[in-house]
Amino acid sequence: MTKFSIIVNSHNQNNYLERCILSILNQDTKEDFEIIVSDTSDKKYYELQEKYKEYKNVKFLFLESLYQYPTQDQLYKIESAIKYCRGEYICLIDGDDFFFKKKLYFINKEIDSFESNCIQDLPMIYDELSKRSKNLFYISKYYKNLNIYKKLFNSWPLIYSTSCLTIKKDVVVSFFEKIKPFEYKYLAIDILIAIYCQIFYDFKNLNLY
Repeated sequence: MTKFSIIVNSHNQNNYLERCILSILNQDTKEDFEIIVSDTSDKKYYELQEKYKEYKNVKFLFLESLYQYPTQDQLYKIESAIKYCRGEYICLIDGDDFFFKKKLYFINKEIDSFESNCIQDLPMIYDELSKRSKNLFYISKYYKNLNIYKKLFNSWPLIYSTSCLTIKKDVVVSFFEKIKPFEYKYLAIDILIAIYCQIFYDFKNLNLY
C-alpha cells in the first residue's frame, strides 16, 4: 500500500517546479510514495511531464483556473488531485517549495510512534542568492506559544504554511465534504484544515525543521 501521496499545487511556478519534484523523489525513506502535480499555470509545463513519464509514481494534472481568489484555486487543485491519490496520508507542498531529504522519514517515524490525523512540521526559508536556509521566527507566534497567552487569550494553533502539512487522506476527504471550504475565499487551506482538525480530530505540531 502507498503510504504517502504528495500533492504539489502549482501556479506559474515553473522555474521551481522541477526542484520541488526532485526533492520528493530523492527522499531518504523506505516508504512507498507518489507525487501528483496539480497545475493551473498560464503556460503549462508539458516538457516536465514528458521528462518524468518513466516514473510510475509521478502524475501530472493540468487544470484551468476556475476561481477569482488564489485560495479557492488552491483548494480546487488539491481537491482535484485527491481523486488520484492512493496514499494513506497526503502531504501538501507548493510548487516553489521543496522538502529536505529526511522529511518523509521523520513524518513516518512520528506516525509509527503515535498515529496522528494531522501533522505540521516547521518551515525554513531558503535564500536563493546565498544558497542558505534559515529558521523562521515570528514574534507573534512566539507569544502564542506562551502558556500565559493561551490562558488569557486562546489556544490558537501555530500555523505555518501549506507545505508543512501531512494529513490522513480520509480526513482531507471529509474536510471537503463537511465544511464547504470554497465559501471561505480569504482563508487558505493551511488555516482551514488546521482549525478543522483541531475541532474534530487532532493537530500535532512536530517540532522539527
